[in-house]
Amino acid sequence: MFPGGVRIIAQYMKKSQEVVVNVSDLYGTSRLYWCACTTLVNLKEHSRILCRMKSIMQTIVTKLLCNDELLIQVSSRLLFNLAMAKDLKSKKTLRKTKTVSLLMQAAMSALEEDTLKYVLYALHEFDSTENLKDICAVGGLKFLIKFQSEESPFTTDHICSNILRNIVTKKDILQCYATTFEQPECLKYLLTN
Repeated sequence: MFPGGVRIIAQYMKKSQEVVVNVSDLYGTSRLYWCACTTLVNLKEHSRILCRMKSIMQTIVTKLLCNDELLIQVSSRLLFNLAMAKDLKSKKTLRKTKTVSLLMQAAMSALEEDTLKYVLYALHEFDSTENLKDICAVGGLKFLIKFQSEESPFTTDHICSNILRNIVTKKDILQCYATTFEQPECLKYLLTN
């Protein structure tokens, strides 16, 4: 698809969320967003274009806090693709829209395993020190450790482990969150992994 097509789909997706809808239209509007977002997921080679559209990015990350698990899943899948953008402008846009913080909040409130899986996979791609600090700043470190140390109904342990490994390799994060790392369940996790 040509780059202009990506812009049109993204604008359409944003407009579908700006329209004031009544309750009977809510399903239709959510479905339109889902379809547009799914199309953009499949156009991952054009992720740089999307990352440069800050208002569109804001729409996408805002969906991470909605009550619709399917919309959270598709938004996370799209953010997973966008996390792989290597250009500086894309990375700046992802930081300005607080993508990592909102992904972590979505993980902590996920009700379905698929939602948690997509969100954690997206988070795993944001592995710079600044992004890992953002995970910790919203309580993500405690959540990931607790998730690893308890019996969970979800089978996403390996993704949590990978994110935690990324965090513990950063010396300045270890220093900032020393009290968290000294808690018994964290020490147990660190000693066994």
